[in-house]
Amino acid sequence: MLRFFRTLRQRLLTENKFSKYLLYAVGEILLVVIGILIALQINNWNENRNNRFAEKRYVNDLIEDLKNDSIMLNDIYGFLESKSRSKEKIAPILRGELAAVDSMAYHFNMQWAVQDRFTPTTTTIEELKNDGKLNIIRDIGLRRKIVSLYNLYSKEEFAEDMFNQQNFKLMGLASQHFGNLLEPKPGELSEALQNKPFVNGIIANFTFARKDAIDQLQKQCALLIRELEVYKARING
Repeated sequence: MLRFFRTLRQRLLTENKFSKYLLYAVGEILLVVIGILIALQINNWNENRNNRFAEKRYVNDLIEDLKNDSIMLNDIYGFLESKSRSKEKIAPILRGELAAVDSMAYHFNMQWAVQDRFTPTTTTIEELKNDGKLNIIRDIGLRRKIVSLYNLYSKEEFAEDMFNQQNFKLMGLASQHFGNLLEPKPGELSEALQNKPFVNGIIANFTFARKDAIDQLQKQCALLIRELEVYKARING
């Protein structure tokens, strides 16, 4: 094909048919431009197709990551709920009231018990951020919700550190009175309750606030999973 055009061009120049040569040159340029446009279109089509495949994969991976987070948040919430119930059980005693409480040693022990840290699964979101691919998820509103939830996760880590510090401090106060922190004896408890910092440490150990915070985080995680599931069905349809 190229040989044919080269031969034609040389013949037109030899025969001094300048107007026909000019028309031929314009046509050749147009053919080149059309070829470039077609190549660009094919390249864009391939890139869009690859992006759609990648979007489906990332959305699916995000759903799996968040499901893991949801399980962990559910476990933490269950722990904090038990801790809160125990705190309510011993609340009258902390106020200096005489009250008979079953399993009192257990309920006091729960006040300085510490749950494993919340460690969200961030593999997919880190890959999206590090590779600059967040925009591959076309729904802007959904993209913002994803970023917002992971920002809340970061704040949660700070709040968790504060909560655990308070519990470790309370554990230190308890260790001054109890031979075995896991099984405080009635006599040891009576002595410890005379210690104001110990009592105040239990009252101000952020248990209720932490439970509410985890509850809200759990709900937002579940909501985002549902929205991602809906979006997944839409882009797979």
